[in-house]
Amino acid sequence: MICRKRSPVVFAALMVLACGCAKDSGKTHDTVQPAATPTNPTSVTGTDWVLTRLGGQAAMPAEVSARPWFRLDPSEKRRVTGNTGVNLCNGTYELTGRALQFGPMISTRRAGSPELMSQELAFLKALEKTATVDLAGRTLTLRDGNKAPLAEFEATDVKR
Repeated sequence: MICRKRSPVVFAALMVLACGCAKDSGKTHDTVQPAATPTNPTSVTGTDWVLTRLGGQAAMPAEVSARPWFRLDPSEKRRVTGNTGVNLCNGTYELTGRALQFGPMISTRRAGSPELMSQELAFLKALEKTATVDLAGRTLTLRDGNKAPLAEFEATDVKR
Protein backbone atom coordinates (compact mmCIF):
# COMPACT_ATOMS: atom_id res chain seq x y z
CA MET A 1 0.00 0.00 0.00
CA ILE A 2 1.30 3.41 -0.94
CA CYS A 3 0.75 6.17 1.58
CA ARG A 4 0.59 9.62 0.03
CA LYS A 5 0.55 12.92 1.82
CA ARG A 6 -2.76 14.73 1.19
CA SER A 7 -2.98 18.47 1.02
CA PRO A 8 -5.16 20.40 3.53
CA VAL A 9 -7.45 21.46 0.66
CA VAL A 10 -8.17 17.85 -0.35
CA PHE A 11 -8.70 16.91 3.30
CA ALA A 12 -11.17 19.80 3.80
CA ALA A 13 -13.05 18.82 0.63
CA LEU A 14 -13.34 15.23 1.81
CA MET A 15 -14.64 16.38 5.20
CA VAL A 16 -17.33 18.53 3.55
CA LEU A 17 -18.40 15.59 1.38
CA ALA A 18 -18.44 13.27 4.37
CA CYS A 19 -20.72 15.66 6.25
CA GLY A 20 -23.25 15.50 3.43
CA CYS A 21 -22.97 19.02 2.05
CA ALA A 22 -26.41 19.75 3.53
CA LYS A 23 -27.60 23.31 3.86
CA ASP A 24 -27.80 24.56 7.44
CA SER A 25 -31.47 24.78 8.35
CA GLY A 26 -30.70 26.86 11.40
CA LYS A 27 -31.77 24.05 13.73
CA THR A 28 -29.48 22.52 16.26
CA HIS A 29 -29.46 18.80 16.89
CA ASP A 30 -31.46 19.13 20.08
CA THR A 31 -34.37 20.87 18.28
CA VAL A 32 -34.64 18.49 15.32
CA GLN A 33 -37.76 16.37 15.62
CA PRO A 34 -38.10 12.87 14.18
CA ALA A 35 -39.77 12.56 10.80
CA ALA A 36 -43.52 12.13 10.86
CA THR A 37 -44.55 8.54 10.26
CA PRO A 38 -47.85 6.72 10.67
CA THR A 39 -46.62 5.44 14.02
CA ASN A 40 -45.14 8.77 15.13
CA PRO A 41 -46.88 11.79 13.58
CA THR A 42 -45.27 14.97 14.83
CA SER A 43 -47.45 17.38 12.91
CA VAL A 44 -50.91 17.75 11.46
CA THR A 45 -49.25 18.51 8.12
CA GLY A 46 -47.38 15.99 5.99
CA THR A 47 -49.33 13.01 7.34
CA ASP A 48 -52.04 10.90 5.69
CA TRP A 49 -55.15 11.09 7.92
CA VAL A 50 -57.68 8.27 7.37
CA LEU A 51 -61.23 8.73 8.67
CA THR A 52 -62.18 6.50 11.61
CA ARG A 53 -65.29 8.27 12.98
CA LEU A 54 -67.67 10.80 11.48
CA GLY A 55 -70.49 12.40 13.45
CA GLY A 56 -70.02 9.86 16.23
CA GLN A 57 -70.28 6.84 13.89
CA ALA A 58 -67.62 4.49 12.57
CA ALA A 59 -66.37 5.29 9.07
CA MET A 60 -67.29 3.08 6.10
CA PRO A 61 -66.08 0.84 4.61
CA ALA A 62 -64.19 -1.34 7.06
CA GLU A 63 -61.09 -1.43 4.81
CA VAL A 64 -58.74 1.39 5.74
CA SER A 65 -57.53 1.77 2.14
CA ALA A 66 -61.06 2.64 0.91
CA ARG A 67 -62.03 5.12 3.65
CA PRO A 68 -61.99 8.89 3.23
CA TRP A 69 -58.62 10.51 3.92
CA PHE A 70 -56.75 13.78 3.55
CA ARG A 71 -53.22 15.15 3.67
CA LEU A 72 -52.18 18.73 4.39
CA ASP A 73 -49.19 19.74 2.27
CA PRO A 74 -46.62 21.20 4.68
CA SER A 75 -45.25 23.62 2.06
CA GLU A 76 -46.23 27.25 1.70
CA LYS A 77 -48.80 26.22 -0.94
CA ARG A 78 -51.17 25.14 1.87
CA ARG A 79 -52.91 22.52 -0.30
CA VAL A 80 -55.10 19.74 0.99
CA THR A 81 -55.53 16.59 -1.09
CA GLY A 82 -57.57 13.53 -0.34
CA ASN A 83 -60.37 11.19 -1.16
CA THR A 84 -63.97 11.23 0.05
CA GLY A 85 -64.23 7.45 -0.17
CA VAL A 86 -65.82 7.84 -3.60
CA ASN A 87 -64.20 10.89 -5.20
CA LEU A 88 -60.82 12.60 -5.22
CA CYS A 89 -60.82 16.03 -3.60
CA ASN A 90 -58.48 18.95 -3.08
CA GLY A 91 -58.44 22.54 -1.96
CA THR A 92 -56.61 24.88 0.38
CA TYR A 93 -56.26 25.23 4.14
CA GLU A 94 -55.01 27.65 6.80
CA LEU A 95 -53.40 26.30 9.96
CA THR A 96 -52.29 28.54 12.83
CA GLY A 97 -51.54 26.72 16.04
CA ARG A 98 -54.63 24.57 16.65
CA ALA A 99 -56.88 26.73 14.45
CA LEU A 100 -57.61 25.00 11.14
CA GLN A 101 -59.84 26.16 8.32
CA PHE A 102 -60.35 24.47 4.98
CA GLY A 103 -60.98 26.54 1.87
CA PRO A 104 -63.52 25.50 -0.77
CA MET A 105 -63.00 21.90 -1.84
CA ILE A 106 -63.31 20.60 -5.38
CA SER A 107 -63.87 16.95 -6.21
CA THR A 108 -64.44 14.55 -9.03
CA ARG A 109 -68.06 13.53 -9.75
CA ARG A 110 -68.21 9.74 -9.55
CA ALA A 111 -71.23 8.06 -8.04
CA GLY A 112 -71.15 5.46 -5.27
CA SER A 113 -73.59 3.59 -3.10
CA PRO A 114 -76.16 5.76 -1.28
CA GLU A 115 -74.40 5.06 2.04
CA LEU A 116 -70.99 6.13 0.72
CA MET A 117 -72.45 9.21 -0.99
CA SER A 118 -74.08 10.20 2.32
CA GLN A 119 -70.76 9.74 4.12
CA GLU A 120 -69.00 11.77 1.41
CA LEU A 121 -71.38 14.68 1.94
CA ALA A 122 -70.94 14.51 5.74
CA PHE A 123 -67.13 14.29 5.34
CA LEU A 124 -67.03 17.41 3.15
CA LYS A 125 -69.36 19.26 5.56
CA ALA A 126 -67.08 18.31 8.48
CA LEU A 127 -64.11 19.82 6.65
CA GLU A 128 -66.16 22.95 5.93
CA LYS A 129 -67.20 23.36 9.60
CA THR A 130 -63.73 22.72 11.06
CA ALA A 131 -62.44 25.46 13.36
CA THR A 132 -59.79 23.66 15.44
CA VAL A 133 -57.80 20.45 15.43
CA ASP A 134 -56.44 18.23 18.19
CA LEU A 135 -53.51 15.86 17.71
CA ALA A 136 -53.07 13.11 20.32
CA GLY A 137 -50.69 10.32 19.40
CA ARG A 138 -51.87 8.87 16.10
CA THR A 139 -55.35 10.40 16.40
CA LEU A 140 -56.46 13.67 14.84
CA THR A 141 -59.81 15.22 15.79
CA LEU A 142 -61.48 17.99 13.79
CA ARG A 143 -63.70 20.23 15.94
CA ASP A 144 -66.26 22.92 15.19
CA GLY A 145 -66.33 26.42 16.72
CA ASN A 146 -67.96 25.06 19.90
CA LYS A 147 -65.18 22.44 20.30
CA ALA A 148 -67.61 19.62 19.41
CA PRO A 149 -65.92 16.75 17.54
CA LEU A 150 -66.79 16.57 13.85
CA ALA A 151 -64.53 13.73 12.70
CA GLU A 152 -61.67 11.57 13.93
CA PHE A 153 -58.76 10.32 11.86
CA GLU A 154 -55.84 7.94 12.27
CA ALA A 155 -52.34 8.47 10.88
CA THR A 156 -51.92 5.82 8.19
CA ASP A 157 -49.99 5.48 4.94
CA VAL A 158 -52.47 5.78 2.06
CA LYS A 159 -51.70 3.69 -1.02
CA ARG A 160 -52.32 6.03 -3.93
